[in-house]
Amino acid sequence: MQSKSPYLSSLTAMRGIAALMVVVYHFSKIVLDDELLPRTQSSFVQKSYLMVDFFFILSGFIMAYVYGTWFVKKCNAHAFRQFFVARFARLYPLHLFTLGWCVLLKILLQVSGAMPGLAPKLQEMYNFKALPAHLLLLNAFIPGAWFTFNVPSWSVSAEWYTYLVFPLLAWLAARQGMLLKIVLVVLLYTAYWGIIQYAGHNYDLNVTAYGGVMRCLVGFCVGMITFAGYTALRQWNGMKRSVWLMLAGAITLWGMHAGVSDMFIVAMFPVLIFLAARNTGAMARLLNRRFFQMIGEQSYSIYMIHVPLMSSFLVGWLVFRTEKSVGVDNASALALSPAIAWSACLAYALLVLVLSTLTFRYIEKPMRHWLNSRFRAGAPAGQVVVAG
Repeated sequence: MQSKSPYLSSLTAMRGIAALMVVVYHFSKIVLDDELLPRTQSSFVQKSYLMVDFFFILSGFIMAYVYGTWFVKKCNAHAFRQFFVARFARLYPLHLFTLGWCVLLKILLQVSGAMPGLAPKLQEMYNFKALPAHLLLLNAFIPGAWFTFNVPSWSVSAEWYTYLVFPLLAWLAARQGMLLKIVLVVLLYTAYWGIIQYAGHNYDLNVTAYGGVMRCLVGFCVGMITFAGYTALRQWNGMKRSVWLMLAGAITLWGMHAGVSDMFIVAMFPVLIFLAARNTGAMARLLNRRFFQMIGEQSYSIYMIHVPLMSSFLVGWLVFRTEKSVGVDNASALALSPAIAWSACLAYALLVLVLSTLTFRYIEKPMRHWLNSRFRAGAPAGQVVVAG
């Protein structure tokens, strides 16, 4: 049996922080009409959609860390089956649960007659024609399915099909020198620029339709190459000091606050991941604290339940309201006072944390264990699954 790979607890914590940033972003965007932190004061909240790209890059790093060498050594049908069942068990049960949650909201809206109270763009979220695409995790690929039901699941769809090509990517990566990998990084960031241009965005990477899948694949490959750099520089002890991670974090946060080009911020993500994986100092000890590890372990639940929960409040208000207003699409009146807006956001984030604890404990974790046990899948022998 091969020796265990170290558990990268700092990356687990960073995944949880990123998930909470997405929660804040969507609360501001959907509920408060971008008024939680106006762009005139800071672009930090409005740039937090980039945490999805952080997820993609981190996922590529982790898959290469846990499974990369495995596929080079064990490229056979049994290895493929174990890998795909393990990833399916990781993603699909909670995806199916949140999809069912959204379907129930649709039924409630229809039965109560409250559907006309939603703005047309939100009525389209509950389009039953998109249901097969979600069940097959094809919603990131099919026009008309991108912004339906549990909208954040588009990234789950894109990541699942990226997993399908990962064994080939891992096999190819093992046969390329570091110089070629550096060239590939340049090409991948050129691809990021191309995604922005193709989607008609002149300034940001907030692309879901017509580019979301490629956004995932590019980020995933960047993460894999980041791991190659991590392996090559494993003996470079200078990078273990917390000052480097703190500096990279400060630069990234400043870039988000100042609203600099997304290309710059996304270029900082591999640096953050590399330094967090290497760090053994004060920052590693901070990120290893119970709260940060908890939100990291529950990050997928946090990410997947926060929009259905938000939708439940809106649907509940529409069903039980007394007035007959129509076209409701947000609750931006909460933004009349910054104190009220931030208090509402904090209360919502706490509620997401509580509910994600339940979904992680009673749905995500037991279903993952059952599927892995039932189909005898799991991580490579002797290795520890990290933050994936």
